[in-house]
Amino acid sequence: MENPVHFGYWDVALIALVSLQGTIIAYLHAPRWKVLGLALPIPFTLGSLAVGEPVGSLHIAGVLLLIAFSFSVLFLHYFVRLPIVLSIALPAVGYCVAGTFLANVLPKTDEAFWIVVAVGFAAGLLLHRLVPFRGEPGHRTPLPIWIKLPAIMLVVASIVSIKQFLHGFLTMFPMVGVITCYEARKSLWTVCRYIAIIVMGLAFLMSAVRVSQTWLGIGPALALGWIVYLSFVVPLFLRKWRHEGCVEDLIDEQQ
Repeated sequence: MENPVHFGYWDVALIALVSLQGTIIAYLHAPRWKVLGLALPIPFTLGSLAVGEPVGSLHIAGVLLLIAFSFSVLFLHYFVRLPIVLSIALPAVGYCVAGTFLANVLPKTDEAFWIVVAVGFAAGLLLHRLVPFRGEPGHRTPLPIWIKLPAIMLVVASIVSIKQFLHGFLTMFPMVGVITCYEARKSLWTVCRYIAIIVMGLAFLMSAVRVSQTWLGIGPALALGWIVYLSFVVPLFLRKWRHEGCVEDLIDEQQ
């Protein structure tokens, strides 16, 4: 008989804080505030500690799967017109299948890491340039928190329970992305537009961790990564907000 799923200290912390992060996003109304909540790299940080593996090629390759997940949800819901739950479930399953496969075949060398970093940053930069702004309405969940929070915790716990298959890909699995896409189903274009900035920031974050984790240790290296990440992401977010935030407020006033 197989051993039951065991959650360690970092697994519990991951489930608790990511569930809290997702719940806060659910109760925020404006799309720009939702993507700000999504941008905080809490899942990557705690996921890295829960997986217990040095940050490497599997972690950064997860960024590419994150892009695929986000734009797949947008395509399936906006263009194919699938229900939002199915539009999220199919890409999420696809992430798990692709992550499980790549975890067994992707080289875990320095060369592989830096190649994927370059590809990930280039993809984020390209999307940042090509995805135009669209004004979209906000949305706030009507469910009470005593229903919403346990539901989100159940989703996150189910994802963490398969970490032995995903390895480093768990750190980039869209745990908060699943919740954000559902709660921002009226503003998925905005989510994907800001994903480009998040992806570029994560490339810098993981690069900082990669070069410092052997002599700092994973904890301090992750803290350094946060500093690098925020230094890159915050200015880009603020620049977009100056214009896009005003447009979103105008749309909400007209509804």
